[in-house]
Amino acid sequence: MRLCRSISHSHFDLATEAIRDGEMVELRADLMGLSPEQIGRLCGIAPKTIVTCHLADPAKAEAYYNVAISQGAWAIDVALERGAEQIKRLATR
Repeated sequence: MRLCRSISHSHFDLATEAIRDGEMVELRADLMGLSPEQIGRLCGIAPKTIVTCHLADPAKAEAYYNVAISQGAWAIDVALERGAEQIKRLATR
Protein backbone atom coordinates (compact mmCIF):
# COMPACT_ATOMS: atom_id res chain seq x y z
CA MET A 1 0.00 0.00 0.00
CA ARG A 2 1.15 3.54 -0.73
CA LEU A 3 0.39 6.53 1.42
CA CYS A 4 -0.15 10.03 0.08
CA ARG A 5 0.51 12.66 2.72
CA SER A 6 -1.73 15.74 2.42
CA ILE A 7 0.10 18.96 3.30
CA SER A 8 -1.77 22.12 4.25
CA HIS A 9 0.79 23.95 6.42
CA SER A 10 0.67 27.70 5.95
CA HIS A 11 4.32 28.09 6.92
CA PHE A 12 6.76 27.35 4.09
CA ASP A 13 9.47 25.83 6.33
CA LEU A 14 7.00 23.50 8.09
CA ALA A 15 5.61 22.39 4.75
CA THR A 16 9.14 21.72 3.50
CA GLU A 17 9.90 19.54 6.53
CA ALA A 18 6.67 17.57 6.14
CA ILE A 19 7.33 16.95 2.45
CA ARG A 20 10.89 15.69 2.94
CA ASP A 21 9.67 12.55 4.67
CA GLY A 22 7.08 11.63 2.05
CA GLU A 23 7.30 9.53 -1.07
CA MET A 24 4.02 10.95 -2.35
CA VAL A 25 2.50 14.21 -1.13
CA GLU A 26 -0.51 16.32 -1.96
CA LEU A 27 0.00 20.06 -1.63
CA ARG A 28 -3.31 21.74 -0.80
CA ALA A 29 -2.44 25.05 -2.43
CA ASP A 30 -5.95 26.34 -1.71
CA LEU A 31 -5.45 25.87 2.05
CA MET A 32 -1.77 26.72 2.44
CA GLY A 33 -1.87 30.47 1.83
CA LEU A 34 1.45 30.37 -0.03
CA SER A 35 2.18 32.05 -3.35
CA PRO A 36 2.19 30.06 -6.59
CA GLU A 37 5.98 30.47 -6.68
CA GLN A 38 6.34 28.97 -3.19
CA ILE A 39 4.13 26.03 -4.18
CA GLY A 40 6.35 25.58 -7.23
CA ARG A 41 9.46 25.45 -5.04
CA LEU A 42 7.84 22.69 -2.96
CA CYS A 43 7.03 20.57 -6.03
CA GLY A 44 10.51 19.16 -6.47
CA ILE A 45 11.08 17.91 -2.93
CA ALA A 46 9.09 14.65 -2.87
CA PRO A 47 9.42 12.11 -5.67
CA LYS A 48 5.68 12.40 -6.41
CA THR A 49 3.87 15.66 -5.73
CA ILE A 50 0.19 16.24 -6.45
CA VAL A 51 -1.06 19.84 -6.34
CA THR A 52 -4.70 20.48 -5.46
CA CYS A 53 -6.26 23.93 -5.65
CA HIS A 54 -10.00 24.36 -5.22
CA LEU A 55 -10.17 28.16 -5.16
CA ALA A 56 -13.37 29.90 -6.24
CA ASP A 57 -11.44 32.01 -8.77
CA PRO A 58 -10.47 29.75 -11.71
CA ALA A 59 -7.73 32.16 -12.86
CA LYS A 60 -6.00 32.04 -9.47
CA ALA A 61 -6.28 28.25 -9.35
CA GLU A 62 -4.83 27.99 -12.84
CA ALA A 63 -1.86 30.14 -11.80
CA TYR A 64 -1.04 27.56 -9.11
CA TYR A 65 -1.47 24.69 -11.55
CA ASN A 66 0.71 26.31 -14.22
CA VAL A 67 3.57 26.83 -11.78
CA ALA A 68 3.18 23.30 -10.43
CA ILE A 69 3.34 21.85 -13.93
CA SER A 70 6.38 23.91 -14.89
CA GLN A 71 8.18 22.93 -11.68
CA GLY A 72 7.71 19.20 -12.19
CA ALA A 73 4.64 18.26 -10.18
CA TRP A 74 3.82 14.59 -10.70
CA ALA A 75 0.09 15.39 -11.03
CA ILE A 76 -2.50 18.09 -10.48
CA ASP A 77 -5.95 17.47 -9.00
CA VAL A 78 -8.55 19.45 -10.93
CA ALA A 79 -12.24 19.34 -10.04
CA LEU A 80 -14.53 18.43 -12.93
CA GLU A 81 -16.60 21.49 -12.04
CA ARG A 82 -13.82 23.61 -13.51
CA GLY A 83 -15.11 22.80 -16.94
CA ALA A 84 -13.79 21.02 -19.96
CA GLU A 85 -12.01 24.08 -21.37
CA GLN A 86 -9.77 24.67 -18.35
CA ILE A 87 -9.08 20.96 -17.93
CA LYS A 88 -8.11 20.64 -21.59
CA ARG A 89 -5.84 23.69 -21.36
CA LEU A 90 -4.05 22.26 -18.33
CA ALA A 91 -3.78 18.77 -19.83
CA THR A 92 -2.01 20.07 -22.92
CA ARG A 93 0.70 21.99 -21.05
